[in-house]
Amino acid sequence: MGLTLKWSVDKLNTVRFGITIATLVGLALLSYFSLRRLHETTRQVRQAHQTLEQIDLVMSHLKDAETGQRGYLLTGNQQYLQPYDEATGKIVPELELLATLVRDRPAQAQRLTEMQSRVQAKVFNMGQTIELRQTQGFEAAQKIVEIGRGKQLMDEIRAIATVLRSEQRLLLDQRTSYEEQQGDLATWITVGSVVLQILLITGIILQLNREARSLRESNQKLERYTHGMEQLVNAVQKLSMARDLDTILTVVKQAARELTGADGATLVLREQDQCYYIEENAIAPLWKGERFPIDQCISGWAMQNRQAAVIEDILQDARIPQEVYQQTFVKSMVMVPIRTMQPIGAIGNYWVEPHQPQVDQVKLLQALADTTAVAIENVQVYAELEERIQQRTAELHQLNGVLLRSNQELEQFAYVASHDLQEPLRTVASYTELLAKKYRGQLDEKAEKYINYVVDGASRMQQLINDLLMYSRVGRQTLQLTPVDCNQVVQQVCKTLEIGISENNATITYDPLPTVLADVTQLTQLVQNLIGNAIKYRGEDPPVIHITATQQATEWVFSIQDNGIGIDPQYTDRIFILFQRLHTRRKYSGTGIGLAICKKIVELHQGRIWVESQVGQGSTFYVALPDRYEPQAEVLLEAMV
Repeated sequence: MGLTLKWSVDKLNTVRFGITIATLVGLALLSYFSLRRLHETTRQVRQAHQTLEQIDLVMSHLKDAETGQRGYLLTGNQQYLQPYDEATGKIVPELELLATLVRDRPAQAQRLTEMQSRVQAKVFNMGQTIELRQTQGFEAAQKIVEIGRGKQLMDEIRAIATVLRSEQRLLLDQRTSYEEQQGDLATWITVGSVVLQILLITGIILQLNREARSLRESNQKLERYTHGMEQLVNAVQKLSMARDLDTILTVVKQAARELTGADGATLVLREQDQCYYIEENAIAPLWKGERFPIDQCISGWAMQNRQAAVIEDILQDARIPQEVYQQTFVKSMVMVPIRTMQPIGAIGNYWVEPHQPQVDQVKLLQALADTTAVAIENVQVYAELEERIQQRTAELHQLNGVLLRSNQELEQFAYVASHDLQEPLRTVASYTELLAKKYRGQLDEKAEKYINYVVDGASRMQQLINDLLMYSRVGRQTLQLTPVDCNQVVQQVCKTLEIGISENNATITYDPLPTVLADVTQLTQLVQNLIGNAIKYRGEDPPVIHITATQQATEWVFSIQDNGIGIDPQYTDRIFILFQRLHTRRKYSGTGIGLAICKKIVELHQGRIWVESQVGQGSTFYVALPDRYEPQAEVLLEAMV
């Protein structure tokens, strides 16, 4: 009983499935034929509409041609021939299209044939009148028109067109009614279409599942590629910092294997006609340290052909020297040249099992190879630069020794000048003063004047020697850079110049000043020279001097402003040159060395000094000192000269 019931259920399910399939097939066939009939009816309706439109279009072209003909006959103006030519050129194609639309109805096809013959005659008639108008004038063309043949043809054409329109409208009404019936039938078949739609949706779902699987596979490939790109970027960064070949080899052999997940990687360099396997990273030894002829190994092939060699089975590739690979684990491989233009080597990847690397993996490996070429070129450039730097350093050391000896000789000369030159000057000055005292009143006025000249000249010469010694010491002394409070420097200078300040009734003010890294002795001398000059070159009013400091991007800019006599702007650079004076010694004392010393002090501190001034409006001296210092060989050498 149980077996019979089970068989009955299975049979019933089979029958149900068969009925369902048969129903679906029947609905599909019914829908197909119904849609086909509806489509044909709709086509016929469209054809009827198109036939009516085509008849109207032919008549419209004839009317346009007739209008153009009439205008030209009346005026002789060539512009009227343009619409005539356009219309007559379109009539024949439009008639041919109309013929295709009515060819399934013999009666209408016969009428259209009659219409075509009359249209051709009408066109010929219009062309004849136009030709006569062009060759014989208006009167000759008028005679043809007056015959009335053109009007007769046009009337016959209109009559045929009217009959064709009537027949087409009747046919259109019939076909429209039939189209509505077919539409109702299609509506009843909608239920069957729903079933078909369900089947279609089911198929779409299945297709989406397949596409989802494909998308997952694509995402996995993308993830692998992204991971490979990250590894490549990391390798490129390391290669950009490499300064020797060993570092490049270490980076490349690791990155080459990681990019493709290979079991081994080799780095090959080209040595003329040899391939030198310089480095490797593999699960078992390969050919590190060995050399092979370039035309007998796959790395040589990649270099000579400037393209990658992808080999899934090395036993099936004639380019592989089998005797070399028999003792290795290699079953599959890929070899890319290091730089595709004029290759300098190659990078190889190897697998212990048959393997076909992805295209993107080969591209990543080629990108690594190209970057390796750049890194090797950079190493060569760095080596050349290092050699040049060492050579230049040696030259600087040699020059430093020469300058040191010159400096020592200069110091010796300065000592001799300070002692041997000043001693005769003191002797001349002393005996001249004794001579003046002993013979005071006994010499005439001119003799005493000459004696005064001698004493004054000796004093100025002695002052000049002292200033020159001071200028030379500034350059020779080593800077003792310490944090210096500029407020205290100004206070110390004011105490030193206290007598001059009091005698000239000078006023010195300053804003809060910063602490800078400087040599306190030289900074004090700098400030003292600038304030002293501001007092010396005063105007009619008592000197007023104000000092400020402004912090900028990488430096402090000090300003020393006065209300003195000012400087002509054309001389603002000249005043910092040694021995350059703008006034005579009778008007202002001095040797013309003070501002030159200021400039030298500022430059030793890697700063700048300049002045802004107008005659009679005072001067403002600016001193820019950096807020940090860096060793500069050029500055040290200049300081020693």
